Amino acid sequence: MPSEGHVVVVGLGNVGNRTLAGLARAGVPAAAVDVEPRADRRDGEKTRAVIVVGDAREREVLERARIGTARAVVAVTGSDAVNLGVALLSRKLNPKIRTVVRLFDAGLAEKVQAGLDVDVAMGSARVAAPMFVASALEEDVCAAVFFDGTLHILKRRGTGFDWTRRGTGAGGRGPTA
Repeated sequence: MPSEGHVVVVGLGNVGNRTLAGLARAGVPAAAVDVEPRADRRDGEKTRAVIVVGDAREREVLERARIGTARAVVAVTGSDAVNLGVALLSRKLNPKIRTVVRLFDAGLAEKVQAGLDVDVAMGSARVAAPMFVASALEEDVCAAVFFDGTLHILKRRGTGFDWTRRGTGAGGRGPTA
């Protein structure tokens, strides 16, 4: 178990396992929490994450994941209520922690981020939609994000990468490519 500066990932479904893998690639220590004892331990072993079995809405389960010394918690279970509860309890146990939650209800995500003590609340659609749009418009898309009304697209170019912008943006610049 990492002693400090780690990220606690709650929920070992597809998104949770991909998050653990991304943290491992970035060299960031992680701990995982899942309510199911059969959580895919192979993924935990591949990413060298310690897996704590239990309900992350319970104080003692988060404490076993050393939430008090973690840098962030990422709650990505299949339940908006669980993810929000984990974020709020984590903040209570560690006021300096960064909280990131997946919420399926986009309206709720906006309200949570604006009105509750949660750093980032987002749904899969918010993340995926720019990739779908970019992939429909361009080839070799690696990443895409809407920022300030403009779609920013990272594309593979030979041995490197290149950014492309599409849309009017806040400055009214018109389409760019």
